[in-house]
Amino acid sequence: MIAFFFRKPLLLLLLLLPAAVCAAEPVPGLTVAEHPWGRFAAKSWCRLQTTVWTNQDNKQTVSYQESLTTLESVEKDGLTFKETLNIALGGKWVENPPLVKRFDFYQEPILDSVKVQTGKPEKRIIGNTVVPCGVRIYEQTGTAGKRTTTVWYSRQIFPYVLRTSSVLRSIPTEKEPEEKIIDQTVTEVTETSAFSLWKSRRGTYHLRTTQKSGSITFITETDCSLHIPGGVIRKTTRELDKNGKELRLLDTRLINFFVIPEPVVF
Repeated sequence: MIAFFFRKPLLLLLLLLPAAVCAAEPVPGLTVAEHPWGRFAAKSWCRLQTTVWTNQDNKQTVSYQESLTTLESVEKDGLTFKETLNIALGGKWVENPPLVKRFDFYQEPILDSVKVQTGKPEKRIIGNTVVPCGVRIYEQTGTAGKRTTTVWYSRQIFPYVLRTSSVLRSIPTEKEPEEKIIDQTVTEVTETSAFSLWKSRRGTYHLRTTQKSGSITFITETDCSLHIPGGVIRKTTRELDKNGKELRLLDTRLINFFVIPEPVVF
């Protein structure tokens, strides 16, 4: 009882330490080993299937999607993937052309238009543990507005990227001089078995994502494992209107996967 009484104040005290203390010990950057695909070699893949329930005009319709993601290559600055999305229409699967995408070790897209900078180290609480985190900031300006994405990371505790916040703001004009938030998304680790003694839970973690876009809110809960390429075992997304009414429910599940567990060393 006494230990419980003092635990929370101690955690708050550690979080309130001056930023200079954090700066004295730089947080190491992430490597390929900390990426959800970093434990596997090229040509590893995973297949996910999504069931979509849509509520409209007091009726519910069901549709299906299936995605195949293949790790094509691993480079010194990131990873390259090939993604194929298939959609069931009229009882038949329609295959879309594959897309090639590149991501860095912080799970962010590699784009020429994105500027990256390093922020001041911070501390975050994961469970009952205070974790010193590095901060990485991405900025991109386009026709849709200016997007700023902040990543909090640590090599001390998986899944290593502990929180991501992305905000899309409008660009002020003569007609609209005030900056407005168009879209805001936050993904954070709500649970990790990094400190668990149970063998059955080792390597598992849970993510919660909240996205607000206009009057629509998306809430996603994701169960993950380090032993699966990409990490996702199951993911559920609820799309809600401004009154909290559910418009859509997406249930994504891992169908199968193939791995080549060969570490990549540069």
